[in-house]
Amino acid sequence: MMAEQVFDRYIENADKVMDLSYAMLEKHIADQEELPDNTDVIRRKQGEIEKLMNKRTNLIEMRAEGDIDKEMFRSKKQEIEDRVAKLTEEIKGLQPEKEQINNEDYSVKLLELRERLKEYTGFDYSVIPESIVEAFIERIWVSKDEFRWYLRTGNNADGEFDPDDHIKIGAFTLTIDDAKKYIYSFSTRRRVYKWADLNVSVWI
Repeated sequence: MMAEQVFDRYIENADKVMDLSYAMLEKHIADQEELPDNTDVIRRKQGEIEKLMNKRTNLIEMRAEGDIDKEMFRSKKQEIEDRVAKLTEEIKGLQPEKEQINNEDYSVKLLELRERLKEYTGFDYSVIPESIVEAFIERIWVSKDEFRWYLRTGNNADGEFDPDDHIKIGAFTLTIDDAKKYIYSFSTRRRVYKWADLNVSVWI
């Protein structure tokens, strides 16, 4: 039932899905520009690490010359190393996990999607075959709140899938009335009980 809706809304109508995609792309790029710049904070923390490493070097020299005893050396050295480790983790958390995907990257994905949509010629099936779904859908992500359908934008099946590289182009909810309509199209003897609404989103 979800496949039928996804194909009807976002695959049969190529012009509509491309318009939605470009509109969401413009919004997505604008959102990315608002990401905080932590360059100055990172630089200060790196400077503190450098000072701590100099202290560590001086500490080693003092121990070698006998200016401090073994226990004092170990205690101070551990303090420095703990602080350096903490600063290193803080810096890691301030750095972006990966480079932002730019407008050109998404434009390529959209061009690939347009080419794939041209392959759709309409399928007269009461149930869309699994092979057809696999041809157009890269991944279906399921949670207790939502089903995410990721459209396959290119032919590279070997690329690593990353949900953060996708943008949402639409969403809809399937209700008990939708379920009844779908089931009754096959048989009026079947009944729909204890149905919970299904939230579906479509991504590229």
